[in-house]
Amino acid sequence: MGEVFSCDEQAPVIAELIKNMYKCFIERDLLELTINPLVLTTDKELIPLVVSVEVDENAVYRQAELFAMKDYSQMTKPERLTALCDFNESNYVRLSDGGNIGVVTNGAGMGLATCDLIEL
Repeated sequence: MGEVFSCDEQAPVIAELIKNMYKCFIERDLLELTINPLVLTTDKELIPLVVSVEVDENAVYRQAELFAMKDYSQMTKPERLTALCDFNESNYVRLSDGGNIGVVTNGAGMGLATCDLIEL
């Protein structure tokens, strides 16, 4: 079993982390900023192990350097084609795990409705 965690000791560090996360969220036009897990080491140091961000695609002109870092190798071929063709916030949804049929949509509602119709 680990030691009992005292929030009082880490409060200033956590406050600074939250302040910096908020600053990053606003300055970088983020839709999501997640740290999970945030680890407390045996030396009482807080380390974010996994950090994920989602940048608002409407801010591409302000955040060009972030969009240049997009790793297309982590996407499937249809997802890459959809992203590279710049279909104005379109999403590719594969209909089945083993199949080669998918739907390119521009919104969650339309995508769900289309998938529901195809499933019938």
